[in-house]
Amino acid sequence: MRQSWTDDRLDDLSHRMDERFDRVGGEIRDLRGEMKAGFGQLDEEIGDLREEIASTTQDLRDEIKDQGDELRGQIAAVESGLRKEIAGVESGLRKEITRVETGLREEIARVDTGLRQEIQQVNSGIQHINLEMHAFNRTILQIVGTLVISLIATLFGLLATNL
Repeated sequence: MRQSWTDDRLDDLSHRMDERFDRVGGEIRDLRGEMKAGFGQLDEEIGDLREEIASTTQDLRDEIKDQGDELRGQIAAVESGLRKEIAGVESGLRKEITRVETGLREEIARVDTGLRQEIQQVNSGIQHINLEMHAFNRTILQIVGTLVISLIATLFGLLATNL
């Protein structure tokens, strides 16, 4: 059989429940305190991490800037060296081109002089041949003239003897 709920029993139950609620409430307060402390510590650690990240980021930026400046300096030095090298090569090429050009001009002048001399010799030969041809033509004309006169004299002689 069951016992009936009396006021004393109900008061006793209520008192035990209050004690337990008080204990649970205390535990919850302790837990809240621990959580606040933990969150405070976590906030501190996050703040420290943020500072460390900011510091590291700035250090990285500074290092990248320094490396960029150094790289720009190296590129400028290489560029300057290349420009000097190109200028030297260009100067050498210009000298070589001038030397070859001068050589070609001299060779062309020699060939031109030689050709002019040969042309003068050919012209002189042609003039000599022309003079020889004129002399030959005069001789032929004289021979033909002499033959014509001899023929005419022979014809007149034949005519005179026949008449």
